[in-house]
Amino acid sequence: MIDLLSVDFSDYVKVEKLSEQNIPDSFSASIQEYSDYLLNRALKSQESMIANTYLLTENDSGKVMAFISFVCDSVSFIVDEKSDVSLADFPFSNFPALKVAQLAVSVEFKKKYINIGSFLLSFARIQAFMLNEFTACRFLTVDADIENNPSVIEFYKKNGFQRLSDKKYTKKTKICCMYKDILS
Repeated sequence: MIDLLSVDFSDYVKVEKLSEQNIPDSFSASIQEYSDYLLNRALKSQESMIANTYLLTENDSGKVMAFISFVCDSVSFIVDEKSDVSLADFPFSNFPALKVAQLAVSVEFKKKYINIGSFLLSFARIQAFMLNEFTACRFLTVDADIENNPSVIEFYKKNGFQRLSDKKYTKKTKICCMYKDILS
């Protein structure tokens, strides 16, 4: 298995923004809703300036291995959380963020490569830093889909994300709001 976090990834994969020219004919995520998004709604969302999607494509096959979509966001902290991220001196509770709106890996590539999702989160962190050329961005956020994948919280924790403590969780909750400080 090839670990995308421990090799020169450019030998194996490339990341490119979704366009009419590179939208895949098929994509099989373990959750059908994510496949449907990429194949049927991602380009329209991008053209409508709602979400930008990036494809992770295998160099050898030219197939899309995974994708990630971004939207603008802000993260709201309670007092204790502001101290945890060294922002207690700021008189407001909302801080700029880049949200990972969608992230999915094709089941076809899960046996050949490891850390595909983690690689895309590293890409997200780079994108958040690049936003600082134009506007401020300090955090990554995600609404982890615990309805379809309860173990997804552990994946995000492994990648440095934390739960927002002011969010209430009930049996009706289908997401877990999480954040990551891009400076840590």
